[in-house]
Amino acid sequence: MENHERVKRELLEQCGRVATLVECFAWMQRCDEHVNLLYVQDGDTGHFVWIKHLSRLVGSQISKKEHKKFFCDRDKDSRNCVKLRFIDSYKFLNSSLDKLASYLDKNKLKIVRSEFSSLSDEDFNLLTRKGVFPYEYVDCVKKLNDTRLPPRESFHSSLTGDTVFESDYAHAANVWKRFSVRTLGEYSDLYLKTDVLLLTDVFENFRESCVASYGLDPAHYYTLPGFTWDAMLKHTRVKFELLTDIDMVMFIERGIRGGLSQCSGRYAKANNKYMRSYDSSKPSSYLMYYDVNNLYGWAMCQPLPYADFRWAEDAANFDANAIAPDSPGGMYRVHSQGRSRVATTSSRRAR
Repeated sequence: MENHERVKRELLEQCGRVATLVECFAWMQRCDEHVNLLYVQDGDTGHFVWIKHLSRLVGSQISKKEHKKFFCDRDKDSRNCVKLRFIDSYKFLNSSLDKLASYLDKNKLKIVRSEFSSLSDEDFNLLTRKGVFPYEYVDCVKKLNDTRLPPRESFHSSLTGDTVFESDYAHAANVWKRFSVRTLGEYSDLYLKTDVLLLTDVFENFRESCVASYGLDPAHYYTLPGFTWDAMLKHTRVKFELLTDIDMVMFIERGIRGGLSQCSGRYAKANNKYMRSYDSSKPSSYLMYYDVNNLYGWAMCQPLPYADFRWAEDAANFDANAIAPDSPGGMYRVHSQGRSRVATTSSRRAR
């Protein structure tokens, strides 16, 4: 790899009395920033790791695993430095890696293919999905020397309370056999390698799609909401008016609503010819059930106010019906303790 810099790093992880030494690499092309993605998931939350001085002791990760520390050797040439940014890919693609990988055509897994270029199509297809691994079974380093794939029961997860499906276990057994795996440690290496490469292909395809659609690179953001916010600003070219009236700010915040959206009736009874209890002397009536999806997304696609906010001069006599649904202007109205107040936006709504 051209124009790269090797950074020696020793990751010392204490597991009982056993210490494992892992040599890691970082490479840098000629660019201002090099983005490294750290796939970290802890339940529904994640964390970011920022290394300010890579050549010095970094300290503990921002996680529950306080026993883990990074140790970095000082480079001979202190002028050569690597700027790293660790971001959580799960903040952009909130789904399992197995599902994300299934969305990609095999010809788009270019990075996986480049690392396994000598494989036949049949063997390569085994690596185009997320594998399975007996995480809880491997509770010490010695088990990585096992010469057989652990039984299906060893893949049990106390987190989910389940073990892997038979089809997933059959896939693991097939990988073990087709790739002539000798130990569980070798299987772990292959599992981790394909896991990282699949995520790389998924995120690189995601980046290409975002750059093609919006001209923005998600690798320069920390979360998908931050990326989509900038995409909106770039697409609409809108310039927001800064609200300096605290009453207006509080007025709008009090109007924010959320929760279940439905139109419920206490009781409704249908009466039509398709029913056994049909009463022809009464008008025909039907019950209709609507399942409307993406209400929030639909609302966000409607014109939204962004400037020229002002209070209505005569809120008591304000006629909301006088404003057409497709009018470039709009209004807010919030009822609070029997009183109402109206704020309007005149001819300044963004699509």
